[in-house]
Amino acid sequence: MVQSFYQNNRKHYDAAGERIVRYNTDQFEVSTNSSEVAQMTKDNIMIYPSGLLMGRVLRKTTQNQTRLFSLAYSKHYYIGSERITSRT
Repeated sequence: MVQSFYQNNRKHYDAAGERIVRYNTDQFEVSTNSSEVAQMTKDNIMIYPSGLLMGRVLRKTTQNQTRLFSLAYSKHYYIGSERITSRT
């Protein structure tokens, strides 16, 4: 059995050079005896509205195939330029 993992990253920046969105596409493949057994792709989207806040886009598909989107935020706390903690 062979397992493979691929990751594709794309980042978008604003005019000041600050990262505002990061897209990661993770792809997992499992194969045995030269035939593919399973494959899964997962998109991770992170938004950065400011240096103090970071959000992750959460997706959920219901039983009737309706996609629901929500955001999970993390707030960062700093002393000077050092980040001391983060809260979700």
